[in-house]
Amino acid sequence: MNTIRVLFADDRAAERADIVECLNQDERFSADGCFLSRVDILRALESASYDLLLLDVEMWGGDNVSPAQTDQMFGLKLLNELHPLLNERGIKTVLLTIHDIAVPGSKVGAAIGKLVDEQVAHGYLRKPFIPSQHASLLVRFAHPTAKEGRL
Repeated sequence: MNTIRVLFADDRAAERADIVECLNQDERFSADGCFLSRVDILRALESASYDLLLLDVEMWGGDNVSPAQTDQMFGLKLLNELHPLLNERGIKTVLLTIHDIAVPGSKVGAAIGKLVDEQVAHGYLRKPFIPSQHASLLVRFAHPTAKEGRL
């Protein structure tokens, strides 16, 4: 199986660095991170080929503006905007969230569930996201029909 190329977008710099480092220690992955703004993500998509986008649902400060000037659910809005491009390039999207989508009345949970149902997103993982514990799931998201060995 080829290396799974991962683009990781989150607004927390320490989390981005840690997750990218952990993914890159696993020979199945090649990860890029530190992408916060729409412009940065589009540049990354133009300059390289990816298999998987890990996208934080609640990215404060999207497009490099202050939290007071942006929507808390920037990640979801960005996914809706990027979906045609991601779909065209065959890039699967996995959302990262602290929310349980099964909680009744959760605005964020309902939005995530809808995106997964509509196949705009290919799934979601709850934070904290720990690459060593979620690596096999990422392989399945990137290559849904691939058979994988043990971790």
